[in-house]
Amino acid sequence: MLKIDLHTHSNFSDGHDSLDEILKIAIEFDVEKLAITDHMSAFGHFLFSNVKPAKSIERYLEEITRFRQKYGDNIEIYTGAEISSDFHSGKLTQQQEDRLQDNLEYFSLFLIETYVIQEPILTALNLRKYLTQQGFDATPVILAHPRYSSMSFETFRLLLNNHIGFELNEDKLSAREASFFLNHINSLTPQEKNKLTLSLGSDSHHKEEVGIVPFTSLVIEENNLSKYVITPPKAHDKFGV
Repeated sequence: MLKIDLHTHSNFSDGHDSLDEILKIAIEFDVEKLAITDHMSAFGHFLFSNVKPAKSIERYLEEITRFRQKYGDNIEIYTGAEISSDFHSGKLTQQQEDRLQDNLEYFSLFLIETYVIQEPILTALNLRKYLTQQGFDATPVILAHPRYSSMSFETFRLLLNNHIGFELNEDKLSAREASFFLNHINSLTPQEKNKLTLSLGSDSHHKEEVGIVPFTSLVIEENNLSKYVITPPKAHDKFGV
């Protein structure tokens, strides 16, 4: 089983455990690379939070930095977010203070929630364009737990050619979904395949689920896809004032 988990949730959003609890058990389970990816709006405000009132993005970034300093010799820790509201081009529909734009340098990856937002494909494309415009073209944008069975190959190719990555999600990837995913992969030309970016994650909401990715690992390893799995870029640390 791969020792990578790039989709986890803490109690900053709808997870049940603190960052410290998650990281301790990840180390116990010998996870090598872990991303914290709590649900966040396109403006950097936490969604579905189990802690009321919701904490700030600054506290999130500062806490992850603190634990990276504490546990960094044992595990690679990446700061991420699962964008869980529609991201409109240019953020023209802004209705709240934008806390994300001021903190982009502290993020190593962004997932796009595909279950609760209305236009996940458009959101992924808009976020990719926005990050590039802001100078963060190396920050991955990953479509989280997409329904490959209902995604046309044309859409898959469109996302690929616009530098959107694809997630294999332990919680939601069935054998049927995996077969559709592999059909898309096998339909790519060799040149297109070189653009492929993959991620995998447990989508854990309880600490006991962290790093448990047996089926997604099997799909990746049996189909020789390991070389396409991302190592997120290292982002800046956010230190408290």
